[in-house]
Amino acid sequence: MTKLGPNSVLKFFRTCYTQSIVASNTNAVFNQEVTRLRADYQRKRDATNLFPPAGQPFEDGGRYVRLSHISGALSGDILRIERNLPSIEGHFEIAGDVVCILEQCPDHPPLIDDDFEDVSDLVARLPLINVDPSKHFLKKGKYRSEIESLLRCQGGSCPGTVLSERLIPGFGKLRTRAVLASFSSLNIYRRWILDIIDGLACLHSLGILHRDLRIDNCLLTEDDRPVVCDIEGLPWPVPQPLQAAVDACMPEMPNDRPTLVQLREKVENIRED
Repeated sequence: MTKLGPNSVLKFFRTCYTQSIVASNTNAVFNQEVTRLRADYQRKRDATNLFPPAGQPFEDGGRYVRLSHISGALSGDILRIERNLPSIEGHFEIAGDVVCILEQCPDHPPLIDDDFEDVSDLVARLPLINVDPSKHFLKKGKYRSEIESLLRCQGGSCPGTVLSERLIPGFGKLRTRAVLASFSSLNIYRRWILDIIDGLACLHSLGILHRDLRIDNCLLTEDDRPVVCDIEGLPWPVPQPLQAAVDACMPEMPNDRPTLVQLREKVENIRED
C-alpha cells in the first residue's frame, strides 16, 4: 500500500474542495436561470392580451381570431406571448405577418365522430374499485391499445407487478406537474431525464411506443421521482447544460437522432462541474 505524505493528502482535499465549489457554483447558476425563466414567463403571461387577465375572456363570443403557428413572424410571436394581439375590432386571421380582416365569423368546423373503441372485454379483466371523483381523476378508456399496454407494463395482469419503477403503477398516490415549480436543482432535473429515459426503454422493450410524451403525461411519486403515464403549449426554453440533450433529439431526419442508450450516456455525462 502506498503511503501518502502530508502534502499529497493536503493536495487531495484541496482538489476535492475546489471541485465541490465549482459544482456548487454551476448548480447555483442553473437554479438562477430556472428561476429567471419562470419569472419571465409569468410576466409575459400576466401582460399578454391574448387571454385573461389582461385580454378578453374566452367565453365572450364577440369575435373570431385565428393565428397560424409560424415561427419568427407576428402570429408565432403572439402565440409565444412575445407580442400582443393588434388592436383590431371584429374577426380577423393572422398568418405569419399577414393580417386578414374577415367580414363575418367563419362557420364552425364539422364535428368529428367519436372514434372510441369497444373496450368492455378488457375493462372486465380489471379489478373494480370505488373512488371519490372529487379527489381522483377519472379517465374513460378510449382505445384498446391503452389498456393492453398498461396490462403489459404490469406483467400481463392487474393488479400485477409493474416492470419498471418509472412506469405508472396499477395503484398508488401520484402527484401532477403542479408541484414542479418547487424544484430547480440541476441534479434533480438530470435525474428526472434519466428516469424518463429508463421508463421509455422499458416500454420499447415491450414493443410499446409512447405517442404523446410531454410533461403533462408524467406524474411524480411521493419521493419526487417521475413515472410515465398515458401510454398510448407554449414552448419552454431549456437552460444549459440540459439544452445539449434536447438539441440531440431534434434533427429532422430520424436516423440522425440518438437511441435511448446514446441519450442516456449523453445525460449521464452532464456534470455540475
